[in-house]
Amino acid sequence: MFRSRTRLLGRIARPRLLNTSSICLPKYSLSRFQLPRTAGRQFSQTVSQSRALEERYSQEDAEDEGEEPEDTYPLYSITDAAAHKTFEHAKANWPSHPNPPEGWNTNWDEYGLLPTLFSPSPYFMMLPQIEMVCIRAGVKGSPVEGVMFSDEDGGLVLKVGGGEQLYVFDMENTQISKFDDAERGSPLESTEGASLFDRIIERDDTVRQDLHKLGYRPSVPLTTTEEQEAGGLVAADAQEVLSQGGEEAELLKVKEDMDQMMRDNGIEPPEDPEEWEREFMTLSQRLQESFDDIEADIDNLQRALDVLDPDAGLRQVDELIAKYEMAKTDAESDDSAGKR
Repeated sequence: MFRSRTRLLGRIARPRLLNTSSICLPKYSLSRFQLPRTAGRQFSQTVSQSRALEERYSQEDAEDEGEEPEDTYPLYSITDAAAHKTFEHAKANWPSHPNPPEGWNTNWDEYGLLPTLFSPSPYFMMLPQIEMVCIRAGVKGSPVEGVMFSDEDGGLVLKVGGGEQLYVFDMENTQISKFDDAERGSPLESTEGASLFDRIIERDDTVRQDLHKLGYRPSVPLTTTEEQEAGGLVAADAQEVLSQGGEEAELLKVKEDMDQMMRDNGIEPPEDPEEWEREFMTLSQRLQESFDDIEADIDNLQRALDVLDPDAGLRQVDELIAKYEMAKTDAESDDSAGKR
């Protein structure tokens, strides 16, 4: 499983949350399947790719602990097959820069953010995230193609709609700007694009016609249902993980067991990951309190048994057995007398 983080759009808008099997749970990290390739050579030159990205995420999490909570965003997984297809398409079709400036790269195998940006997203119409960012900035045209990327910060230079103008996607602030003579301009802003973007997030079906009419898309995008948006990236992936076995399947099974435990205790697992965590932690606390009560009762019983006379206890047991045997004999005698 190729894991993709959608932190990017989470900083731009408040997207709808999905019920995914790959939701990142802070306490249990059930969504940490396989880590994607790193965003630039700076990571792979020092440590292994998975270790590097894990360290990067750990640093982000540590930095976030002292900050105000950001808008919640969905996390979702991209299959190995889908990720591979994205990389192969980029290498075969994109107009890569023939002589990239220092610090820039055209080896798309080293750009781990590629599937995150260019695979179908879990939003209405399932447009790739990079296309949604372009729409928000008012950049019209399709397709959106990569030209080169920055080894330093993961910034991505783009061509849009086959035009000559280059744009750069800034990973730090998730904004688009013009890219002239290897220089980044001011971030592009568009009231029209921002409105279209918000309508996509809100699943406004009329936005499909406007995207075509206003020149953002060459044709009217197909509509999608919420089930398609969630299931297309999740259900099939979950089945693939389970069928492959191994650690990934075990992690997913743990998540399913947690969901079932919630159902057994009268709680339907929420779709919102933050709400899911709250419900799960509440249930865990409730169960822990129940366990504490049971442990207290056991302790009290143990103390009571400790002060009992063991011989007296054995005598009581013998008396109970004798009473049972006597009652059984009397019943058999009565039954025999009745038959005579």
